[in-house]
Formats: sequence, structure tokens, C-alpha cells
Amino acid sequence: MEEKSNLSFMTIITNLSQTFFKLVGDVTRLACTEAQLAASSLVHISLLYLLIGFLSVTTWSCILGIIIASLVSIHFSWVASFSIVTLLNILLLIIAFLAITRMKKNLTFEATRKQLRSLTKSNEPTKGA
Repeated sequence: MEEKSNLSFMTIITNLSQTFFKLVGDVTRLACTEAQLAASSLVHISLLYLLIGFLSVTTWSCILGIIIASLVSIHFSWVASFSIVTLLNILLLIIAFLAITRMKKNLTFEATRKQLRSLTKSNEPTKGA
């Protein structure tokens, strides 16, 4: 009777270890497959961002060309037309720069640092004690 219980215990341990190693192998293969998919997706996304950047630049150039052509067609000089478009670009650059400057304040984790400072101050022993 004892031999039968030992045999079933050994069978259970063997089956459990086989299942564990199979599970580890399956999870490892899944992680490797997902890592390959992520790398492939990252390459494709990067290429699409480059395409979007190129199309954005060419589209903006076309819009500026349309503005210049429109200004020339209503009898503005070429110099005035290019000056107006240049001022428009400078204005948009200033707006973008101000927006970036305003958003940079969000990168410093100000609220978290304030909370951590208050925690460290409350944990300091009182000087009079």
C-alpha cells in the first residue's frame, strides 16, 4: 500500500514539474513572439511617422504657396506676399514655442515633489523634543 502511495506521489511530482517547465517554455515563447511583434510594429510606426512628417511639410509648403499665389493674384507684390507668409510662420512658431514653454512645467513632477517634501518634513523629529 505504501509503495502505491509513493508511486502516485512521484507521478504527481513528475507531472507537476513537466507541466511547470512546459508552462515556462510556453510563456517564454509567447514573450519572444510578442517582442518580435513589438519590434516590427515599432519599425512600421517609425516609418509611418516619417511619412506623416514628410507629408506635413509638403502640405504646409503647398498651403504657403497657395497663400502666396492668392496674395499675388490680388495685386500684392511678390516681396509683400513672401513677407506675409514669413510673418505667419514666425507667429505660428512663437505660439508653438509658448505652448512648449508652458507645458515644460508639467515635466518636473511639481505636485509629487511637493508631496514628498511634506512627507519628509512630517517625518523629521521635532527639534525641541
